[in-house]
Amino acid sequence: MELLMKGTHIPEPYINDKKELKLFVLRPASKEEQEQMKAMQGQMTPKSDLIGKKADPFSVTDINGNTISLESLKGKIVVINFWFVECKPCIMEIPELNKIVDLYKDKEVVFLGFATNEQSKIITFLEKNVFKYTIIPKSQDIAKTFGVKHYPTHIIIDKHAVITYCTSGLGANTIDDLKIEISKQLAE
Repeated sequence: MELLMKGTHIPEPYINDKKELKLFVLRPASKEEQEQMKAMQGQMTPKSDLIGKKADPFSVTDINGNTISLESLKGKIVVINFWFVECKPCIMEIPELNKIVDLYKDKEVVFLGFATNEQSKIITFLEKNVFKYTIIPKSQDIAKTFGVKHYPTHIIIDKHAVITYCTSGLGANTIDDLKIEISKQLAE
């Protein structure tokens, strides 16, 4: 999965004599194939109808019992990650998301991880996995509010509570795109 997400390998199907798909073998992608995958990734980034709209207000409680509202975050850039413990792409991107948190730790940026899991499951997960976002459990209602249908989904809300960025899935450009948009919002 990691190799596929990085865009360095492509799957080759093995089909038997009965025309049944039996397995995929990952092989290194040629330079040309890597460029094609990168171009396709850009085309697959959803153009969300949320972009440019005011974010719906919310008030949630994180796993430490702290209340967080969108109103209390005005003047800050809010980076949201919708995820759940069983989501492999969600888990794969956590180390890179942690690096983004470190990169902007001294800036007016807040990182919220809206998880669909119960708090106890998240706490068990976090005992073995570091995730530097502020984690909010049982966030299905917030996910519905933002129209989340795929995981992971990333949303960036600017200092005026306007959604400026939204993408779903883990692709080769996801992390870089997040950094670009956060830096852009900080410069405004």
